[in-house]
Amino acid sequence: KMEAAVLAFLLCVCSCGERAHGYRAAVMQWTPAAGNTPAETAAANVADYEAYVAEAATAGADVVIFPEGSNGFLLWLHSLYTLDWATARDELVSMGEVIPEVANGAPAVVPCNSTSSSQLKALSCYARTYAVTLVSGMVDIVPCTKGQQYQGLACRDDNRLLFNTAVVFGPDGAILTKYHKRHLSGEVDYFDHTWELHPASFDTAFGVKLGIIICQDISFQDTSSQYDGLVDDVIFVTQFSNFPDVYFVGQLAQAWSWQHPGNFLVANSAAGYWGIIHYTALQFPLSPSNGWWRVPRR
Repeated sequence: KMEAAVLAFLLCVCSCGERAHGYRAAVMQWTPAAGNTPAETAAANVADYEAYVAEAATAGADVVIFPEGSNGFLLWLHSLYTLDWATARDELVSMGEVIPEVANGAPAVVPCNSTSSSQLKALSCYARTYAVTLVSGMVDIVPCTKGQQYQGLACRDDNRLLFNTAVVFGPDGAILTKYHKRHLSGEVDYFDHTWELHPASFDTAFGVKLGIIICQDISFQDTSSQYDGLVDDVIFVTQFSNFPDVYFVGQLAQAWSWQHPGNFLVANSAAGYWGIIHYTALQFPLSPSNGWWRVPRR
């Protein structure tokens, strides 16, 4: 079963008295499992989400955050290097979907209302069923034609652009926003990125405005600072490696929090990495464990 390949589940639920003073966040320490095909991998991992979303909602979470590549598309990168470019892109397309262009909930798009099966529908229905804000990693497919521009980026020869994406759903199942990773790393040969800065912030049902960055975006001034003065807190979804005694994702998160206002919510892979929440003005938790953590309002 796919559940057997989930190496760790870290439910870090954060509260501060009544909702007027804070909110509760569940960040997932999650490793997706590999199926027999790329499409099977994506579908099965998204199906596995539901039990964890339900658990987090039962614990009182307002927002549930899965890390970068949580539907498994990053698992296929090593195998893609043996394929030609066009075939590799086709495999990624089989794991992705066309995510509607939505900014802060407008226009209203609720995939759960669709009659067809899809990852977007499943995620939308989880968010609505359990009344949570839900963040997931996906491959966003942007269809295009030769000569067409999308956010300043020219269409590729295969008539599409592919983005490493975080997509957000509100508790009514509506898409709130999507964010494209700008600074690529291991996936750079097959994914696209724009040269323009496109922040993706959204208002939540619990009264906090959030922004999102993905992995290497934290290491660059333009993307790591793009929400300063615009949001209350920032979500960081990643598959970031730790290098013991030299470099830890925890150190990186703490450094970010010292330099920027607001709380920093980090969802990371469980494959030897950390899933953590860090918030300004409180000691950084070096050994996070299941339990209630405080996310105060500013």
